Amino acid sequence: MGVNKDSSLSRWFLAFSRAELQGTEPFFLATIYVGGIPAGILLYNLFGLLRGIEREQVFTTDNVDYLRRISWSCFTGAGIGVFSAFYYFPWIFVAVAAAFMGLIVRVVKNVLAKAVELQKEVDYTV
Repeated sequence: MGVNKDSSLSRWFLAFSRAELQGTEPFFLATIYVGGIPAGILLYNLFGLLRGIEREQVFTTDNVDYLRRISWSCFTGAGIGVFSAFYYFPWIFVAVAAAFMGLIVRVVKNVLAKAVELQKEVDYTV
């Protein structure tokens, strides 16, 4: 059983995209290039976070800082998506997903920061 490549939803979206993007290609490229900056920062910090976890250094202030930068990168991407939705509406879906991911990462960051604080208290009492 194969996937029907000529489904009506796909044809509608392609027609919609072609019509909506007509004349706004420079804005679309600007969105991609500007969005690459927070994406690069996010990937760099994610690599640093994973490198620290690989060294079995989980509850550190460095990891809290990495998670903070990752969440701000997500929120920046969401802002770019909201701004870009003014010329091409489907960017709003990217914005919502990025904002949701930023919120989740921010919650994890707050939990990790509290764990680091508790670990420091335990280290001082011993």
